[in-house]
Amino acid sequence: MFAGGYPSSEKPRILIIEDEPAIRSALRRFFGRRGWECYEAGDGAVGGELLLACAPGREYAVVISDLRMPGYSGIQLHDGSGEHRINKNAVCCSSMRNETETPAANADTPEVALAVASGASSRGTHEKIPAFVNPKSDSAEQIRDALSDSRTFEVQPPDDRDLGIALREAVERGATRLLVAGGDGTVRSAAEVVAGTTVELAIIPGGTLNHFAKFHEIPEDAKEAATIAANGEAKPADAAYVNHSLFLNTSSVGAYVKFVRFRERLEKLHIPYAIASLVATLRTLVWLRTFRITLSVDGVRREIDTPLVFIAVGEREVQFPTLGDQKEGGDRGMHVVLVEGKGRARVMLMSAAMVARGADGSSPPPTSGLQSFMTESLRIDTRRPRVGVALDGEIKEIEGPLEYRFARDTLRVVTPASSHPAPG
Repeated sequence: MFAGGYPSSEKPRILIIEDEPAIRSALRRFFGRRGWECYEAGDGAVGGELLLACAPGREYAVVISDLRMPGYSGIQLHDGSGEHRINKNAVCCSSMRNETETPAANADTPEVALAVASGASSRGTHEKIPAFVNPKSDSAEQIRDALSDSRTFEVQPPDDRDLGIALREAVERGATRLLVAGGDGTVRSAAEVVAGTTVELAIIPGGTLNHFAKFHEIPEDAKEAATIAANGEAKPADAAYVNHSLFLNTSSVGAYVKFVRFRERLEKLHIPYAIASLVATLRTLVWLRTFRITLSVDGVRREIDTPLVFIAVGEREVQFPTLGDQKEGGDRGMHVVLVEGKGRARVMLMSAAMVARGADGSSPPPTSGLQSFMTESLRIDTRRPRVGVALDGEIKEIEGPLEYRFARDTLRVVTPASSHPAPG
């Protein structure tokens, strides 16, 4: 890292010279979130050209450079720093383990320090995995007990801040694998942080349904899940976004949002989940309303009156009693299901209530009023500026229009070494 000055009225400019794209990307995100204007070079030669191109008064405040790169190394770059408009304060980083070589300038400039960092993608032998347990989970105490006996995990103390903030701090400290314990909502919050990175996400189920964990064959037993979190294999997994919000399983607009809100109100009164769900279903049936949306898919726009739009990651079953389950061998992408007319929706919701209380669901509702298709992107326009959207069972207010997009292989989820779930 070579340091220089910059005008206080401008954003500080940083140049990242690193031949490993993953490391370069992580540094860009780290400094970008803190207000830096980031520039990148994939090798020392390009980095040198960028330095030489700086106009007076527009020098980089900081330059971070790898030591060893093909062609023009960080050492050579540092030795030529005078002509590159850099002062002599420097920290050079290496992606090699057990690095011993230092810049020649190090002997003459005491301000220069050598930072040794591992660029390996796997965890170090003695590196502990940061573990985050949702304190509101019914099994939180049991999960903490299971983790306390292990030297593999560093259980984080309860934090009143948003979980995402604590997770981002762990990633910025260099964590390559994170463990989260909680329900689908907790897992979704963690996935939003690590999506699109090489950071591996391990899970201990601690919610009511735990859809995502079940799909990836992660057991609900805390000790068994902790063993997988420590020793399992990271495999790619799909997700989807609505605007900037990620979801792992399902998202919906309309009747289901009202259902969840009323069910949560009942649960706060200490009514059991199953009973609260049944009562909320019946109430939703009575007060079912349609709303008009404009659906845009593959450039085709259509106005539809519907009480419910359902979007799932991966193809789903559309018949009872397996409605909503992952379809074995199904297609990848987003499965969109919407209901035309509230009469048919009432039949669907009543059937769902029957299944919830143990009926066999042998008389499936008519499917002629269903629109069901796979896509990788769609847009929903509504008349309201903000819309309540269900994301993996939790409600979030999102500004319209709603832009949905599929994110293929955006996560690295730790699963049992022998498990090979179908992509979804």
